[in-house]
Amino acid sequence: MARGRKTTSLERDRVETSTPSSRIYHFSLKPGTGLVQEVIHVPFIEALKLALSSILSHKLRSFLTLLGVIFGVATVIVVVSLIEGFNSYVDEKIANIGTNAFAVQKYSIEDFSSVEALNAARRRNRDVTLDDLEAMRARGGATSSRNF
Repeated sequence: MARGRKTTSLERDRVETSTPSSRIYHFSLKPGTGLVQEVIHVPFIEALKLALSSILSHKLRSFLTLLGVIFGVATVIVVVSLIEGFNSYVDEKIANIGTNAFAVQKYSIEDFSSVEALNAARRRNRDVTLDDLEAMRARGGATSSRNF
């Protein structure tokens, strides 16, 4: 410690109890300036030794962390694969329909917004029958009846 300079207990404890080889960051409380963080440059080999000793001294924590990373990466891979598979499946189904096709359905997507809307659509929309299919064929369109 420098002579003539007052040091706080926090600064004295940090400086006296830590060795330069075991710390990367140094915190000190200088009077009137507050908490100051100083970066201590440590050689890469020394930081690597410190990291390896920490991993080896906490084997269970290291194993569980590694297991979490493995499961996380595997989950991301599975989810991305499923999404890509579903996208290609939907693209294939849309391509098989053709460009001049349309579907007739009894209910629209808005009819499912509430129970009241669905009940009103049930009263309003009649069932599509084979007679309706024959009427569309008579108007000159090529039709096929498929249940979706």
